[in-house]
Amino acid sequence: MLERVLASAARMDRIIEDLLALSRLGRQPLAKTRVELHSLVRRIVEELQVREVGRHVELRLGELPDCEGDPSLLEQVMVNLLSNAFKFTRNTSAACIEVGCVEQERDATPEHPGGAVGKERVYYVRDNGAGFDMRYAGRLFGVFQRMHAQSEFEGTGVGLSIAHRIVQMHGGRIWAESEPRKGAVFRFTLPGLAQEPT
Repeated sequence: MLERVLASAARMDRIIEDLLALSRLGRQPLAKTRVELHSLVRRIVEELQVREVGRHVELRLGELPDCEGDPSLLEQVMVNLLSNAFKFTRNTSAACIEVGCVEQERDATPEHPGGAVGKERVYYVRDNGAGFDMRYAGRLFGVFQRMHAQSEFEGTGVGLSIAHRIVQMHGGRIWAESEPRKGAVFRFTLPGLAQEPT
C-alpha cells in the first residue's frame, strides 16, 4: 500500500510540474533566433537512448533544415514528441523512429482564402509503435487526454498539450495521423523560417 501511495504521489508531482509548465507558456515571451534542429534532435535522441539502455531503436534522421524560433521552447516540442515515440514503441520488436522535413504547398487559410498560398516546411516525427484510433484524434492535444491506459504506458496527458501550445505560439500548427498498432506520425509547421545560406 505504501508503494502505491508513493507512486501516486510521484505521479501527482509530475502532473503539477507539467501543469505549471503549461500555464507559464502563456506568459513567456518568445526569444526567436536561428535553431539548428538537426543537432538539437541528435542531442535529444542520445539522451533518450541513455535512459532506454538495453533497447535497440532504429533512428532514421532525415534532412532537418534550420528554422527560426525560441530554442528552449522548440527543444521542449521535440523532447515531448520524441519521448512519446520512444515510449509507444517500447512493445514493438523492431522499433523504428523517423524524423524529417518535407516541403509542400501551404493550404488556404482564413487570411489567404482560395487555394494554395505558396510552400511551407512540415517537420515530422514518425514511429511504428502502438498508434491510436483516429476517431479520438480531436482530443489528442487536450490536457489530460490519453489514448492508452496508464497501466499500458506511463504519462500525465499534458506533454502533447504543451507541444501544441508552443507550436501555436510560433504561429504554426500541429496534427497527427495514426492507426492502432501501426504507429503514428506527428507533423508541425513553423512559419518565419530562416533563409538557407547561399
